[in-house]
Amino acid sequence: MNVRDHLANERTFLAWVRTSISLLGFGVLIAKLRFLVPSPHAGTRSTALGLAFASVGLLTLLFSAWHYDRTRRQIDGENYRAATGVIFAFAGLVFGLGLASVFYLLSL
Repeated sequence: MNVRDHLANERTFLAWVRTSISLLGFGVLIAKLRFLVPSPHAGTRSTALGLAFASVGLLTLLFSAWHYDRTRRQIDGENYRAATGVIFAFAGLVFGLGLASVFYLLSL
C-alpha cells in the first residue's frame, strides 16, 4: 500500500466535490436568472436549465464517492485501472450543459 496513492485519491475526490458544489451553485444562479430577465419564457427555461445543472451536481457528488471507494479498493488490491470512459462521459455531459447555457443566453 502506497500512502501517496491514497492521498492522491483523496485529493481527486475533493476536486470532484468542488466540481459538484460549483455545478449546484451554477444551477441555483441560472434558475434565479428569471428574475433578472423580463421574458415570458425565461422563467421556465432558466428553471429547467438550473435544475439540470443542480441534478448533474448531485450526481457528480454521488459518483465521486463511488469512484473514491472503488479506487481505494483497487489501490489496496494493487490492480488499479483508470476510468477513462466515465471521465469522457462526464466531460460530454458538462459540455452539453455548457452548450445549453450558451443557447439559453443567446435566446434572451
